[in-house]
Amino acid sequence: MIKKSNKPGSRKKKIILYYILAVVLPGIILGYLAYRGIRNDQALRGKESLKKLEMTSGAFFNAIDSSFHLLMNEQKTSSPLYNSGKHDPSLLAFIVKDIGGSAKLISHQLLYLTTELMTVQPEKPNLQANLKEGLRLEYIERRYPEAIRFYQDRILHTSDTAEKIQAMVAAARLYNRTNQPDRAKAIYDEIRQNYPGSLLNGEIPIALMASLEILKINQAMGEMDELNTNSRQYLKLLRYPSCEYDKNQFELFYQSFKEIVQEIGPVLDSLLRELDRQKARTETLIRILTGPDLILTSGYGQWKGKKME
Repeated sequence: MIKKSNKPGSRKKKIILYYILAVVLPGIILGYLAYRGIRNDQALRGKESLKKLEMTSGAFFNAIDSSFHLLMNEQKTSSPLYNSGKHDPSLLAFIVKDIGGSAKLISHQLLYLTTELMTVQPEKPNLQANLKEGLRLEYIERRYPEAIRFYQDRILHTSDTAEKIQAMVAAARLYNRTNQPDRAKAIYDEIRQNYPGSLLNGEIPIALMASLEILKINQAMGEMDELNTNSRQYLKLLRYPSCEYDKNQFELFYQSFKEIVQEIGPVLDSLLRELDRQKARTETLIRILTGPDLILTSGYGQWKGKKME
């Protein structure tokens, strides 16, 4: 037979052990879990507060940025110089630094822009499907009268401006190809008058393209008076562009004009010299706007550099 141990020390140790297991250890665990819960709750509230602060500050600065843009656009459009087509040569560009930290042009007098300075990035429309039948008639079957009727139908019935412009260009092209230059010229003139700020296929300044085609028709038909008049309009479009495009396109239209118009009188010569001066200003200002000389502070910008001449 085995006898129980009745030693007081052994019994005391057991009581202490049971107390630790039943009371102390669970208390420590529960206390730790409670502490973790409090910390997590504090962190969550901190994240929510930070998010609310970011949203509030973002809305605040967005409102300031939008208001400034609206103000500058209102000043631009309400200016007598702007509405009269005349431009103050001292006001070369309005530029701000947006919330993302990049420089943004509000308005400018530059002849052309680099990609990063474009105020609006144009989308390239995919309209080939809508004009597929006309392209088939024109280029594959060479049934020009039917192709013209197709394009004219699209001009009359489409509600999409980009598609209408593309159909007008195609119709004018075919009228010219079928020895109907007067009809082609009439469509190009309508394009030039009604869509000065539009881009063909999201890339080509349509008013300049139409004006260039008119110059080609004037030259081919020996219409010297019209050629001189349209030449002045063409150089005005180059000097005061109604839409944004890059340097390569500008040079293409500039050199094309010189190839078509060989005889330059005093008026055209003066316009060309002014255009050359503005080309130099444009190059200098683009270097300043895209280089380290640009200083941006407190959300709005100003620049330093050599004096424009």
